[in-house]
Amino acid sequence: MDQYFEIDIEFVKSYLQSLKRDDREYEDYGFYVIDLDLDHRWDDLWKLLKLVAELECDIESSILATIAAGPLEDLLDGAGLQFIDRIVALAKTNRRFAKMLTGVWRSDIEPEVWAVVVDFCRKYDDPIDVTYQF
Repeated sequence: MDQYFEIDIEFVKSYLQSLKRDDREYEDYGFYVIDLDLDHRWDDLWKLLKLVAELECDIESSILATIAAGPLEDLLDGAGLQFIDRIVALAKTNRRFAKMLTGVWRSDIEPEVWAVVVDFCRKYDDPIDVTYQF
């Protein structure tokens, strides 16, 4: 039987802490944990992203950009058609999540999913990169 991490608030706090460190090798560890444990586990990846969005603490834009380029982009790339409505709904009500969404790059995201992302992000007033690039 496979053993997985439980995606809860403590996991999210530890993940965010790993992304804050100046030690590049340690920061990469945060990616590896997510990649290894949540690969193709879309519901758990979505849970992680929602918990990050709803966490009641300040999170630096650089950390949000890292999450956008990692877990959020992975979710959109791997299961975008399944999750795009939930993603946009959360982005409309949660500014942190909306900001993260502006940090996603095209990658291999399905064209119809990417069109929805771009449409939302072009209207958002506080993108990660100051000016939305797509």
